[in-house]
Amino acid sequence: MSLRSCVKLKKRLKKNMTLTRNMMIVWSQATGNGAPDVQSRTLESEENMYSEDETIYIRIPLLETFHNEPTAHLVPYVTSRYKLINGFPSDNIVNITRSYAMSFDNNTGNAELVYEILNRNTLVNNCDPISFGQGYDKGHLAAARNHRWNIIPQNHLLNIRVWKDLENKCRNMTTDNEIRNVHVYTGPLYIRPMPYFELEGRRKIVPTHLFKVIIVENVNGTVRAPGCYVMPNEAPQTTDLNVYRMNIGEFQRVSGLTFIEHGLNLGDTDINNWSK
Repeated sequence: MSLRSCVKLKKRLKKNMTLTRNMMIVWSQATGNGAPDVQSRTLESEENMYSEDETIYIRIPLLETFHNEPTAHLVPYVTSRYKLINGFPSDNIVNITRSYAMSFDNNTGNAELVYEILNRNTLVNNCDPISFGQGYDKGHLAAARNHRWNIIPQNHLLNIRVWKDLENKCRNMTTDNEIRNVHVYTGPLYIRPMPYFELEGRRKIVPTHLFKVIIVENVNGTVRAPGCYVMPNEAPQTTDLNVYRMNIGEFQRVSGLTFIEHGLNLGDTDINNWSK
């Protein structure tokens, strides 16, 4: 690794140490003992963070991706507290397809963030686990997108247990006739220094945590409150997905990624007028 890359990585790790402290403070305030609390992270509590007349806009790469347009384009003035707008949580998008978008972090050798849209037309079979060695799999941030940018070192037991449960939860939502699309963001976090693996000549640092942000878009044009899950990249201590829930606003503050924006005037929210 070059000196310049080392300096960049050192700065990133320092930033992530701050992220760690912030996450611990958030969880400690919620529970009093530093452990995530289920009740503090329900969708209802996330909605109550904002005033009742405030519209919450959720960024997804509408203009760059899937040809099957979200319902919001078809019913732009539907009454819904949550609205989809064109955008991406990160400033850097390096790979785009019709149902998939990704930003890449050269310092870690891994994707910074992966977006995919799930519905009955886009679902594909999950890949079987392939080992990196030392208890880590070649985990896929977006299921079955089998190229090196999408692969991260993931704890084997996490990959085949609770992480797989979360992936299946997202996939199973698409069988609900009231749901049009399930928008999913997936990415790694680096809370402390970690080892790395080599893949096709590139160093890939092992993440300390993995996350998913899930946005459900209904057939009637409404959008549900986003759900956020954060899991340590280690053997899971529980299979209860609720234990890994985190408030999206709190996660946005500590991760530095922007998933949601705020605005007023619930009736004036034509998605075509938004370009951020």
